Amino acid sequence: MFGTTIDSSKNTYETPKTGNFGKSQISLDYLIDLFKIKIDVAAANESVAMVKPPHGRFFTPEMDGLKQEYTENFIMNPPFNQIPTWLEYGLNQAEKHKVTMVAILPAYTDADWFHNYIWDILPKSQIWPIRGRLNYWKDNMPAGSPPFGSLIAIWSMEK
Repeated sequence: MFGTTIDSSKNTYETPKTGNFGKSQISLDYLIDLFKIKIDVAAANESVAMVKPPHGRFFTPEMDGLKQEYTENFIMNPPFNQIPTWLEYGLNQAEKHKVTMVAILPAYTDADWFHNYIWDILPKSQIWPIRGRLNYWKDNMPAGSPPFGSLIAIWSMEK
């Protein structure tokens, strides 16, 4: 699986309301099934939660995902202005509970957080680049793309 590329031409994303991507209709279903994801720890709101009951659970800003325990495999699409905070907390939870963490992130390979939490801890982490740009959707209509590339990062701390 290392080096897998997700093709953005097959993705659909809802327009972010609080500085994050929302959910993918196609590729995230694949990731959720592949990694047996049970928690979306950084859902902007219920409508964009990547995991919902009865298949799993999610934390909204009101629930404060940074104060929760992540006892099952989880996914996050953290607010862009708090990426390092979410990655650090997520990695601590993944190690504590021996679970897998998946994150959708901007492909900012020059950022300190990319090196501190992804690159510098290979092979605990995997990087899956997304070919092209993600597509935003709102009300079933195309609503643009971010001005940057994205990636999927995976950390497996399972026993």
